[in-house]
Amino acid sequence: MRMDRMKLSGGLLGIVVLIVVSLLLPSPAMAQQKKADAKIIKIGILAALTGFASAAEVHQKDGALLAIDWLNEKGGITIKGQKYLFEGVVEDNKSTAEGAKAAAEKLVYDHKVKFIAGATIPYINIAAAPVTEAAKVIRALNYVCDTPEELNAKTRYTFKPNPAIREGIGPALDYLVEKFPKVKTIAMITPQDGAESVLGAICDKEATQRGLKQVIVVAWPHDTADFYPKVTQLLASKPDAIFIVNGYEQATAPILKAAREMGFKGPAPMGNYDDPYDIVKLTGKDYTAPFWTHGWSRDVNDPQLTPEMKEIIKRAEAKLGKFHQWNFWGWTEVWAIAQAIEKAQSLDTTVVANTWRKMDSIKTPYGPGKMCGEKTYGIKNVVCSRVAITEVLPDGNVKHIKWVNVNLP
Repeated sequence: MRMDRMKLSGGLLGIVVLIVVSLLLPSPAMAQQKKADAKIIKIGILAALTGFASAAEVHQKDGALLAIDWLNEKGGITIKGQKYLFEGVVEDNKSTAEGAKAAAEKLVYDHKVKFIAGATIPYINIAAAPVTEAAKVIRALNYVCDTPEELNAKTRYTFKPNPAIREGIGPALDYLVEKFPKVKTIAMITPQDGAESVLGAICDKEATQRGLKQVIVVAWPHDTADFYPKVTQLLASKPDAIFIVNGYEQATAPILKAAREMGFKGPAPMGNYDDPYDIVKLTGKDYTAPFWTHGWSRDVNDPQLTPEMKEIIKRAEAKLGKFHQWNFWGWTEVWAIAQAIEKAQSLDTTVVANTWRKMDSIKTPYGPGKMCGEKTYGIKNVVCSRVAITEVLPDGNVKHIKWVNVNLP
């Protein structure tokens, strides 16, 4: 009889424990209710889905949408006790200034967004600015090529959360001097996108500071199909190194291959963040090295990668079938916007912009960041973190060499 009572008591206790545990654990219904209680913050994604820039900006768009999924899975953000989730709204800038203006207008006036992620090309960034600045819409640019109109004291609602060309030039040249101390002259090549003269001056100054001489600046139009004439012009200056300052994989690869086919065996560093794996694939392993970029390793077992970078790579491979470097940039834009909004505890974009500028720290996939750029751009709307030096080895393999901390005064 006593044993029966003990069994009964134990059974009741088990039932009570199960009931308590079920009450403590969030049920699918509860999770759905919390989601229903959340409000929505729309984030516009201004990306080239068509035209030449789509080769890169489609991946930026994908990264932004991955970040939105990730933030929502984590429960979104909280503003004064209210939960908010994010919704992405994509508009095609069509790789043109006209398309950028029209896309920005659709996002601002039709979709009523107050926050935008993108874009990349100088004249696209410049064309969208009057629309977003007048409407006090915060825009987190994918990239800045340092034309004065892209980011300045008057673009108070425009931010740069990703490392871009200004941060990339110095570290690329530092590694050139370190690895090839006999190199004395460089020939620069970059897109003809309105930034060539500005970047030419920046590169000349940075080269001189390192004991190098810039002997020529060659710019190629975005519709270039045959790069041999431009490379011929470049090599006529007889440089020790070719500095591929800016561009994207579909242009960098044929430039590099043409130079190698024409007999150039010297180093070809890059100031940009092209995907080193794609460069090897498009150029051929026998035509690539010595070459390095600020693009990143995509090996999730690489100890140099941050946990956030590994998370992005895994999510991209699972959802998109393939990770691309530009997924990082789109992700960073959305994550930075979310952090600024939550820090401000407001959806008033003036409050958010003023708060963002004053943030002592901000998280990025590349590591801890801080706000900077007041002297450089006339406004403290830049996130400084660090850039990678990633080298293509003679056998075609890709190796992360080191991280370089960058700070724009």
